[in-house]
Amino acid sequence: MKNFPILVLTFFILLLSSFSQTSASDIRGNLILEDGSALPGVLITLIGDVSGEKTTVTSNEGSFKFIGLQPGYYSLKFELEGFNEELQKNIRLFGDKNVKLNVQMKHSSLAKKADVKENSSDFEYSEKFKRIVAGERYKVGGFHRFFLGSDYRRLWAEPIEAEILDIKNEAGGLSPVMTVGGHQTLGLALKGEDGRAYTFRGIDKDPTPTLPPEVTSETPEQQTP
Repeated sequence: MKNFPILVLTFFILLLSSFSQTSASDIRGNLILEDGSALPGVLITLIGDVSGEKTTVTSNEGSFKFIGLQPGYYSLKFELEGFNEELQKNIRLFGDKNVKLNVQMKHSSLAKKADVKENSSDFEYSEKFKRIVAGERYKVGGFHRFFLGSDYRRLWAEPIEAEILDIKNEAGGLSPVMTVGGHQTLGLALKGEDGRAYTFRGIDKDPTPTLPPEVTSETPEQQTP
């Protein structure tokens, strides 16, 4: 009878362990083109109310999988340059119930098209917008995020549609005057034919040039002024 509490505790530990192992589920699927062929290299981001955020990339056969997921609600985001972003929300997982998806991606209507003029280095672009990522370097794996945090990484790595600036026609034509900033961001001052001054500045700040040499690995001679 002295060992009875230990036996009861062991029983409950085994029971909970068994429950956690059997309640995990998988999300698997395939990415395809409009003609049904496989689409490899698609970046897939899994966002869950329990597990947080995970990423993977489709294989050469266009397949992907997220295994060992706990019951709950999940969303999947599919991204590939030149294609429209696909988003599937409210995917519900039950214990021991796997989900299989077939996702079709379509070519983006804003994909860049350039026609080279004969005997000229000029390009004519048919679109006015371009899909860009503000901070590609902030898109890191789970190991990196575990130690340094997620914070605003998703926002920095989120593709956006940015309007293309036509410096030949904007404000009657823009001419570079001088670079500005340099302490944490880089900028460019321009003058328009309309007589007004314009300044464009980056939004990704880098405080490294403002730090003392003992904080960075650079010597004073190597530091950017």
